Amino acid sequence: MKSIQALTVLEELGGAQWGLVTSAQAVSRGVDRVTLGRLADRGAVQRLRHGVYALPSAGSGPLQDVRAAWLATGPSLDADERALGEPEVVVSHLSAAVAHGLGDLLASHHHFTSPVRRQTSQLDVRFHRSSLVAGDWVLLDGLPVTSVVRTVADLVRDGIDVDHLAPVLRDALQVAPGTYGALAEALSPAAAMYGHGSGEDLVASCLRSAGLPETAQDVLEHQSEAWGRAIASQVQRSIEPSLRQAFQQVALASPATADQVTDACAALIASSFWDALRDLEGQGNPLLYIAESPGHGGRRAPRR
Repeated sequence: MKSIQALTVLEELGGAQWGLVTSAQAVSRGVDRVTLGRLADRGAVQRLRHGVYALPSAGSGPLQDVRAAWLATGPSLDADERALGEPEVVVSHLSAAVAHGLGDLLASHHHFTSPVRRQTSQLDVRFHRSSLVAGDWVLLDGLPVTSVVRTVADLVRDGIDVDHLAPVLRDALQVAPGTYGALAEALSPAAAMYGHGSGEDLVASCLRSAGLPETAQDVLEHQSEAWGRAIASQVQRSIEPSLRQAFQQVALASPATADQVTDACAALIASSFWDALRDLEGQGNPLLYIAESPGHGGRRAPRR
């Protein structure tokens, strides 16, 4: 097969897996290893690691190396095939933390979790044997990675120190805002190791250590943009029907009428704000968990 034809074949394959291909995939499509080697020698493709190549269309982002390492764990299968159903190998531990953007951790090895025992001759790859159930992993641009909660739990089981855990938890709640309760539950078995009586106490302590303000007022002012959007959306859904009905029924014919509608709108907004917080509580809203914990002096959303 000529080089131009071989590159065309490889690009069709690599287009669905980040511009990367394995030598086994190439051979299965008629591009032999000799041709692949010549393309690499000429710089038409880049050899990333043993048996994995980057095509001209490949990006060079921070996840390229772990993607290449993951492809190498199942070199005969295409990435989309491996993503169907329950994946046999999932990016995990430090590598998953980096993929999710949790804390300031660096992964000197590529970490993967598999439900079966796996071995490798690759010195920069570490396999962890553990079961993976529904919800334990997600797809990040086609790459199977342990979920935020599972990633944090794995790091804690591996004994991450509290100075690194604190920013990891802070970032975890920004990446996955609805996971406060799940994180507290997942960390409960290890709470005593960090000097706390419960997972919730451990999470709250780490968030304070990471710079989370003490009072509910400051929490509201400094809460992540993600929660701000969630609250705004919840308030909007709650208040829009009432506002629409009010403006349909009242003609703004005089300043007095306008003032009355303004007062009514203000009351609706205040009421809807607390309704929104209560609705978000069921999703693990950290505003409510932190505000009600001892020593924070916060105000909890009132029950009516």
